[in-house]
Amino acid sequence: MEEEAEEMTKAEKMKSKTGAHVGISIGGKIDNKKKNLNPRVEKSERELLLELLEKVFYEGEFIHLALRKLFSEYPGLGNREKAFLTRSSHGILERYLQLDYVISLYSSVKLKKIKPVVLLSLRIAVYQALFMDKIPDHAIVDEAVKSIKKRKLQGLVPFVNAVLRKIVGEKEEIKKKLASLPKEDAVSLCLPPDILEVFLKDYGRERTIAMAEAFLQSDGGFYIRNESGEGERVFGNILEEERFRSGAITIQDFSSQAVGKSLKLKEGALVLDCCSAPGGKACHIASLLKGSGKVYARDAQKDKLRYIVENQKRLGLENMEIEHWDARVLDERFIQE
Repeated sequence: MEEEAEEMTKAEKMKSKTGAHVGISIGGKIDNKKKNLNPRVEKSERELLLELLEKVFYEGEFIHLALRKLFSEYPGLGNREKAFLTRSSHGILERYLQLDYVISLYSSVKLKKIKPVVLLSLRIAVYQALFMDKIPDHAIVDEAVKSIKKRKLQGLVPFVNAVLRKIVGEKEEIKKKLASLPKEDAVSLCLPPDILEVFLKDYGRERTIAMAEAFLQSDGGFYIRNESGEGERVFGNILEEERFRSGAITIQDFSSQAVGKSLKLKEGALVLDCCSAPGGKACHIASLLKGSGKVYARDAQKDKLRYIVENQKRLGLENMEIEHWDARVLDERFIQE
């Protein structure tokens, strides 16, 4: 059993990419009569979540873009399902250090030896057990086992079942153990050790702890603002809203907005954004220049430039140049400018 858990192949990492992505089964069945849907293939919330996390953890996809693609690919998802997928994916990404710590306490196999898809399945289950009170323990274990079987990994079912049954059976003790960890511990703060080291050096213990705890607080939501428009409460998928698609409104969190405002830009300014994708900050800065100057939006990952292009075209920003460039390579033409 342990040998099977340790086996890791690239093919199985990418397995979620193959096959038809059609039909969804969430709390029952959804009508599959839409064009191009294959009624033989159905997916649960957990299957969709697992595929989403594979893209984020192992393929380097931005979580908000991965969610956007998922919701576009499955228009039959309701608001409840979207909320579940959003909360779960963000929560697992934020707390994966704690989840891995808990798994390591109960797994006889080292984490780096566990198949990626199995580790993600365990993370999902542990997150649900510790941080989502409304899901029964037996359902958490059963769904994890089902997901492993659907990936043709029946040999690992006993391993997954044993680990999760121990964890759900002792989850109250686990919560106490997590709470008792030193405040400045990387697991306690859910900060990778290298980042924690920098924070402690730059901000000190108390401020670092306060910042890390704030990172884990639930977001109060987002705001939509247009320079000339009035506020309006909206519901549903904002990405399908005509005003969003036409560029009349856009979405940006407070920290991203703060970058442009802190620059105190003057008309005609030249701005270089070295790691720009998906381009929210670069587009905001270009809009603040009101058509003057130039914003050079660059990214080392060529495949992600399309996100900058999409935002730039949607917002109608002509004072931008989007380029594939590795910021570690000096561009001498900017030395004089």
